[in-house]
Amino acid sequence: MRHPRPHSTSPHARRIERLAAAIDAHRDGNPRRHVPRALRAQVLAAIEAGAPVSAVCEACQLSASQITRWRQAADSSSDGATASTAEPASPRILSVIDADPLEDARLDGEIELRIGGWHVSLRRVVQ
Repeated sequence: MRHPRPHSTSPHARRIERLAAAIDAHRDGNPRRHVPRALRAQVLAAIEAGAPVSAVCEACQLSASQITRWRQAADSSSDGATASTAEPASPRILSVIDADPLEDARLDGEIELRIGGWHVSLRRVVQ
């Protein structure tokens, strides 16, 4: 566990200290433990508010490359969220046309549709 550092004069020092404490508590002595999405968002919010990346990295024992990946992931997820809410994709419609209406009698009551690694089977219910 990390020892408290002397108080810094940075306006973001308290926020960085709270972040470091939260990450330490989550990791519980395991420095390689995965940082959850909520803590990642807090780290990115602190940096967006003006906290120096180097200070956040040092206090929270993070690397600059981790923060860069988190930023990229946050950017791509926010882009995807706006794209998905903008307009839903239109469904694909597959048409099936029987050449011979009497062919239905020769199906023995089962139809199978195969698409890639998927298949759908339909059977007649006998009552």
